[in-house]
Order: sequence, then C-alpha cells, then structure tokens
Amino acid sequence: MPNKLRAFSADLLRDESGTVVIEYTLLASLIAMGILTATQLLTTSIDTMFINLSNKFS
Repeated sequence: MPNKLRAFSADLLRDESGTVVIEYTLLASLIAMGILTATQLLTTSIDTMFINLSNKFS
C-alpha cells in the first residue's frame, strides 16, 4: 500500500497538464486587463475630443 501511494504521489507531481491551463488563464487575464485599460484611456481622450469639438460649434 505505501508503494502505491508513493507511486501515485510521484505521478501526480510529474503531471503538468493543469499548469498549462493556469498559465493560459493568467495570460488571458493579463491581455484582458490591457484591453480594458486601453479602452478606458481611449474613452477619456475621445470624450475630451468631442467636448472640444462641440465647444467650437457653440
């Protein structure tokens, strides 16, 4: 029984299939955060541009 448990533990430590999923999840979340940050920055500058444009027409 201890040998089976030791073999199972060794197999579990060698298995890296879950780490790939975690790495891709972290990468996707970093990309999403970058997109959200860029969107917020662009929204502010576009809003300012339209305010300036409307002030020129009034």
